[in-house]
Amino acid sequence: MERTSQNNNQKPVNVSSFKIKCASTTIGKSSGGGFYYDIEKIIGHDDWAPDHNKHDIALIRVTKDFVFFEGHFGREALWPICMPKEYTEYVGTATVAGWGLNASVTHATMVRLQATDIDLFNCRKAKCGCHEYTTFDDIVMICAGSTRGRAETCQSDAGGPLMAYNRVADGKDYAVLIGIVSLGEGCTESGKPGVYVDLSYHMPWLRAKISPDEVKNIKLSDITIKIGVTSFGDSAAKNFYIEKLFVHPEFEYEHYKMDIALIKVNSTIQYTVGKETGILGRASVWPICMPGNNTFFEGNATVAGWGLNQSDSSQAQVKLLAVDIKLFSCFFASCICYKAYNVFDDNYMICAGYEKGKADACQGDSGGPLMANNQRSDGNFNVIQIGIVSYGEGCAEPDKPGIYSDLSMLMPWVLNTIHPEKVYYAEANNSDKDGFESIPKEELIVKSGSLSIRKGTGKDHKVIEYILHEDFHTDHYANDIALIKVNPPFEYSKGQKFGRNSVWPICMPKQDAYYLGDVTAAGWGLNKSDGTAAMTNLQAADINIFDCREDCYCKSAYTQIFKDDIMLCAGHEQGKIDACQGDSGGPLMGLKADSEGEEIVLQVGVVSYGEGCAEALKPGVYADLPTLMPWVAQKIQPDTFLLPK
Repeated sequence: MERTSQNNNQKPVNVSSFKIKCASTTIGKSSGGGFYYDIEKIIGHDDWAPDHNKHDIALIRVTKDFVFFEGHFGREALWPICMPKEYTEYVGTATVAGWGLNASVTHATMVRLQATDIDLFNCRKAKCGCHEYTTFDDIVMICAGSTRGRAETCQSDAGGPLMAYNRVADGKDYAVLIGIVSLGEGCTESGKPGVYVDLSYHMPWLRAKISPDEVKNIKLSDITIKIGVTSFGDSAAKNFYIEKLFVHPEFEYEHYKMDIALIKVNSTIQYTVGKETGILGRASVWPICMPGNNTFFEGNATVAGWGLNQSDSSQAQVKLLAVDIKLFSCFFASCICYKAYNVFDDNYMICAGYEKGKADACQGDSGGPLMANNQRSDGNFNVIQIGIVSYGEGCAEPDKPGIYSDLSMLMPWVLNTIHPEKVYYAEANNSDKDGFESIPKEELIVKSGSLSIRKGTGKDHKVIEYILHEDFHTDHYANDIALIKVNPPFEYSKGQKFGRNSVWPICMPKQDAYYLGDVTAAGWGLNKSDGTAAMTNLQAADINIFDCREDCYCKSAYTQIFKDDIMLCAGHEQGKIDACQGDSGGPLMGLKADSEGEEIVLQVGVVSYGEGCAEALKPGVYADLPTLMPWVAQKIQPDTFLLPK
C-alpha cells in the first residue's frame, strides 16, 4: 500500500473541517495541551500527479500567526524547524516522526507522536532499494529506511517530517527538515525503504509560494532602481520604483529555465543627451542593444554586477565590477556545463567562465547583464546584452562556469510582454539594430497580384486577425505556422491562374500525406547569408525534399530541434540553392496530377529555419503542412470536425 499524502483514495474534505494542532505530542480533542489553528488555504504543487508522485508537497496557510514558545523542545513547546539549503544532499542518518500505524496489519493510528532513526541512501551514485518503485526519481526524492527491516514509516505518516541535524558555527546541533514522508510499501519489510520528498530541491518553490510578491523576502515596494551611477552611495543617482513585475510564466526554480523577468518602473527613463559624452561614463544613461532571435554568440563576453567578489565573503560590492569571460559552445553533451549541472539546457542557457575558474560572476550578481561586442556594417561596434546572470556553484570554481539565461531565445517573450498588441518579425539585416522591429497588427499589409514588394503594385489587404499555433516556441520551432485573416477578401483572377497581376489560391495537401522529391521554395529574403538587403522581386529556388524517416542531413545538422514527424528537410547536398533569411513563412510547393491528369500546385510546407543560406550538408527546414492540416481546418472552421483521410 502506498502511503502518499495526496493520493489516499479518500473522499474530498472541506479544509474548514480540519484544524492544525500545535504544542502537543498527542492527537485528539480530549488529550491535554496544545493550541488549534484554523486553515485558511492549502497550496499544492502544480506538477504533482498521482501517477508519478513527484513534487508530493503542499503548503498550509493558517488564519493567524503562530506564537512560538521560549525554549526549543519539550512538552507544550512550539518552535520552528530550520529549512535546508537549496540542492543540498544529506548523508548518514535522519529521524522521521508521525502518528501513523505501527504495523501494516493494524488499523488504528497512534495517539502519541512516534519517531524513529533511519538511514539515508545515496541513490544518485548507485542503485538502491527505492529504484524498485517505478515512480522513484532520485533528483526530487530521498530514499531512506533500513536494510535490516527496522521500524520505519507506515500508513498515515504521509506528510510528516524527515529531519537531520546540522552543526552550526556555535557548535550546537539544529534540526533541519530535509524531507516529507511520501510513499512506500508496507511498514518494516526488509529492503523496502520509504520515499520522501527532497525538500532542498523544492525550497525555491516554497519561497515563491510563500512570498510571491517578494524578491528574496524583500517586498517590491521596498526596492529602488538606481540609474546613472556605478556606486551605491553616489548621490547623483536617479531613483525609480517598481510599478509592475513580469516574471516568465514558465520559470521554475527546479530547472532555472526561462530565468528572466521584466520590470516596469514608475516613470519614463531619460537617456543621456549627446552620444559622444553620454553613452558611457559617470552619470550616463543609455540603452543596451538587444540580440536577434535565436542568435549564437562565441568568443568572449563581459559580465557585470555588485555581487560578492568571492564565495566565502559576506559583503556585496559598493562599486560596479566587471570581468571578461569565455563563452563555451554547448551543442554537445560533452560541454563543461552539462557535466557540472544536471539542470543545464543549452536551448535556453549560455555557459560562460573559465575551465580553471578564477574569474566569473558570483552570489549577488544574478539578474545582471552578460554583454558582447557586435561589429556593424559601418565598422563600428554595438554592445549587445546576450545573457542574464542565472546560477552557478560557488564563485569562479574550476570546472564550474556560470550559467546565463540566453536572451536571444527569450526575445519573443520580452517583446510580446512589452507590446502584446504588436506582431514581431526579425529583419534580414539585423547588424545595425536590436535584431527586431515591431509594427502594430493594424499596420501590417498583405499584398496580392504582384511579384514586387514596391509600393503602388498589386492590391493591399489589411490584417484584421492572425492566429498563432498554440504549441509554437522559438526554442524548438515545432508547429511553426500562423494564419492571417485579411480585409478586403482576396479576389481571384478570372480565367487567369498565372502571370502578371494574377491572383489564384494554391491547393492544400491531404492530411498526413508524405511528399518527397523536387519542390520549389519562394520568397523575398536575402540571396546570400551575408547580404544586407531583402529582394525587391519574388525569387524562387528548386530544391529536393530528403527522406528523413531513417536518417537525413537535417537530423545531423539540427540534432536537438529537428523532428521528422512535423518538419520537412529540403535543399541540396552541396548547398548553393535554398531559402535564406527573410524567406520564413513563405511556401514550399510541389506539383501533382489531379484526377483528370492535369498538374496542380500544392503547398506542402512553410519556410521555417536553417543555418546560413544554402550551406553544404545544412538544408533548410520547413513546417510539414500535411501534419498541420487538422489545425488549419479547425481554425478556419472551428465548428467543423476534420475527419482523418
